Amino acid sequence: MQTFTNCLVPEGGYPTQDGYLRVLDKPRKVGGRLTMLHRLEWEKIKGQIPPGFEVDHLCKNRACQNINHLQLLKSSTHKSKDNSERYLVRNIEILSWVKLNPGHKPKDVAKTLGVTRSKVEKLSRDYPHIRQHLKMKPLKSS
Repeated sequence: MQTFTNCLVPEGGYPTQDGYLRVLDKPRKVGGRLTMLHRLEWEKIKGQIPPGFEVDHLCKNRACQNINHLQLLKSSTHKSKDNSERYLVRNIEILSWVKLNPGHKPKDVAKTLGVTRSKVEKLSRDYPHIRQHLKMKPLKSS
């Protein structure tokens, strides 16, 4: 996995709830609108963003404006990439909780963590070693 340093995070702008920075694309007096700063930076250096594409932060720092940390992705690819990363983080949280709190049944884990029982059971199939921390029988060998 690649690590990133030298994120460029300018002062000012209007941060969004998600951590992106917005700035006026031109003065309000002449019709300026708030625009995502990373998109403006991309267009300034690399040119217009084609329809159906989005600018992705490789460094995962949404306030970063370092052009070397940005890439263009198709909108559909960007969404699926973000979702799979979000699910990975959540799965790690669930597995870590199970490991630190052994002896719970899948339905109790699900209720405690606000996920479905089938989600916990799927994780136990994907990561068989975690079954020992749950009150589950070992998987049958095929």
